[in-house]
Amino acid sequence: MEEVRDGLNASKADTELKFVTSFSRTHTTCLLNSKLVDFADNIVSVPRIQVCSMTNSVSIAGIFKELTRKFDMMFQQKAFLHWYYSEGMEEDDFNNARDEIETLLVKYGNLE
Repeated sequence: MEEVRDGLNASKADTELKFVTSFSRTHTTCLLNSKLVDFADNIVSVPRIQVCSMTNSVSIAGIFKELTRKFDMMFQQKAFLHWYYSEGMEEDDFNNARDEIETLLVKYGNLE
């Protein structure tokens, strides 16, 4: 557990890593005391300890920005829309989806 704690503290102290400060904790870590299920034909060695880590990041915002940029370019040219129209979708469905992603981007921007 000490190694895990030292690693987390080192990552938090790293000035190049950017964590969202509005959340009280950026990492949640726990040790699992229960033994792993060992199958008869298991070719992977069984570790002596397991660690579960949950982290938070807003790095997906950059991916959303790039996807919306590409979406806007294609939607402007009405590229491939006929496929979706033939399945029953309408132009408002695309506009609503784009608005929802924009709302997510604003929320992520507020967290940074």
